[in-house]
Parts: sequence; structure tokens; C-alpha cells
Amino acid sequence: MGIFSKLNVFKKKEKVADVNAELEKIKPLRPMEVGNENVNARMELVATKIESLGIKYDTLNERLDRIEKMLNAIYELAKQ
Repeated sequence: MGIFSKLNVFKKKEKVADVNAELEKIKPLRPMEVGNENVNARMELVATKIESLGIKYDTLNERLDRIEKMLNAIYELAKQ
């Protein structure tokens, strides 16, 4: 085993035909049939998820504030 075998310098590259054959195996996505009711339901779902993320963000922010206060208290005790 030489240094070139470890570096893969002279390794054969994949042929373009092989790559094209693999791409042909992948089925293309079909466009979804979208009705107004479906769009409205999905938009409401997205709005609900955004609100949920906002609530989770606020909760995490409050927890972080409490942790910071605790760390400051511990630091003050350690300084004494």
C-alpha cells in the first residue's frame, strides 16, 4: 500500500452514465391537488404552530432568566 492508495488520488471516478441511471430511478414528485379548504386548514395549522413556538420561546426565555439569577447567586456566595 502506497501513499497514493491512501489519498485516493488515482481512484476511478464514477461515470456520468451511472449517475444518470441512478437519477432515473428516483420518481419525480407529483404536484398536489390543492383546494381552498385545504389551503385554509394548512394555513391555520401553520399559524397554530407558530403561536406554539412563540409560547415555547417565552418559556425557555423565562427558564434562562431564572438560571442566570441562580448562577449569579452562586457566584456571589462563592466570592464571599
